[in-house]
Amino acid sequence: MSLKPENSSVLETLERLLLPCCAIAALVLGVVGIGRFLRLDEANSVLIASNNLGRIVEYLRNDNNLPVYYLVLHGWIGWAGISETAVHLPSVVFYWFAIGVTYKLGLQVSGEKLGGLYSGLFYLVSFQAIHHAQTARMYSLLGLLAGLSTLLFMRIWFSSRAKPRDWIFYVLVNAVGCLTHVWYFFLLIGQALCGLALQPKKARTLAGAQGASVVPFLLLWARYLGHQARIGAAGWMPRARREFFAGVLSEFYGGIKWGSLLLAAALVICLVGVTRDKIRQWLGRKEPWALATIAVVSVLVPLLISYIRPIYWPGRYTMIALPAFATALGCSVARLAGRGMRLAFAYAVLLTVVVFHVQTRTLVFENSVNVSSEADSDKPAALALCQWARPGDTLLFTGLSRAGVEYYLRRFECGQDLELANFPEDTAEHMGWVRNADSEDLRAEADEVTRRFSESPGDHKLWVTLAYGRTNDKVILTEMLNRRLRLSATPDLHGSFFDGVMVFARDSSSGSAASGSR
Repeated sequence: MSLKPENSSVLETLERLLLPCCAIAALVLGVVGIGRFLRLDEANSVLIASNNLGRIVEYLRNDNNLPVYYLVLHGWIGWAGISETAVHLPSVVFYWFAIGVTYKLGLQVSGEKLGGLYSGLFYLVSFQAIHHAQTARMYSLLGLLAGLSTLLFMRIWFSSRAKPRDWIFYVLVNAVGCLTHVWYFFLLIGQALCGLALQPKKARTLAGAQGASVVPFLLLWARYLGHQARIGAAGWMPRARREFFAGVLSEFYGGIKWGSLLLAAALVICLVGVTRDKIRQWLGRKEPWALATIAVVSVLVPLLISYIRPIYWPGRYTMIALPAFATALGCSVARLAGRGMRLAFAYAVLLTVVVFHVQTRTLVFENSVNVSSEADSDKPAALALCQWARPGDTLLFTGLSRAGVEYYLRRFECGQDLELANFPEDTAEHMGWVRNADSEDLRAEADEVTRRFSESPGDHKLWVTLAYGRTNDKVILTEMLNRRLRLSATPDLHGSFFDGVMVFARDSSSGSAASGSR
């Protein structure tokens, strides 16, 4: 007796169960670990969004970011508060919606629910998407907007059923995307090249739609773009290197090692047992090439630009390409791979990703390389400062050490009576980056900081965080402080961007509890 019908029935059942299993996995991946600690960029996002609208624009003008996400976060935290769970929840929701949009994109491209299912799966299990789902930054929103734009683009340019509202939504989604992150423009470039190559008769229409999409950006933000380009906010980024090109797509799934393994496995199950006719039939359609063009061009153009002006950092901005890339993978697996192999692959990847996520729920992943634990965050230091610093004390932050500490002081509602200051002083206006100031300017500024504190009334302490690197800044500052003040304590405190604290006083009194922590 043949067992083939029975096996077929089992496989059909497993394939039907894959959708609810993906839904459960998405819930786990979104909720478990949602209360992770905040690092610099996240804390800075919350601090910016806590201001009024005019102040938000002023902060962003002195940074390299655009306003949409911060306005969304501003409205949200006004109602939900600034706890870690509260500020992460919008990104989780964006992640969930992006999975659904990628499902719809796969359905649009393949014409089959199976293509939608596996497209959504490849977005769902992206380590990059999962990380940003629990990050108070704009990247999860960026993935959702990119998915919506790509879905509407494919519907308009490769379907005879496009409606006028699709054009309207395409323009509106792109207008919001252009005001969310500057990399969104590279997605539009990818779509433009795709349209020119595969549907040249619609090129004029595409140009008109994309031109209309850019108008709000030109009206609302173009005036600030030149200033943002000059201030050096992205000066910390490295120039493009060959390994960036090698790892840019594998970064979606865990980096060179694990991401390459997953992509190789997906390729293998597509090729094992497949016929030439099946491959020819799939690759003979325009849709797979459209998705590949959008994904590749969206990341290749900015990488090439980074040889001249660095604008790339692994694991962040490439979210614009993830929906197209996940759909290309998902539809290919659904169309080419045998049912047994694709199911084994899907369940194995789903289980591995969920287990890994649960095991690492207390860690924060910046990308596939940089991982931080709560012990290395600003949270413990802020708790200690809440206990040791006294009303009227001054916290002087060097380098990039302020944002995380200030967020947690607000979070614990304990820093209201402390004076917060920065060195260099203008870093308070752009807490996500630090300029390299002239030594003479730094000496004058350090002298002024020392004078103001030494002449202020009351028996207060000056707490100085010692930022990683920034050696010249710290040498100049401590030299000036030691001329007029007395070093009273060196508490064992460190955070995500500082590795020590010095406490200065004006007299010989023993002062606060910090003196006992030397």
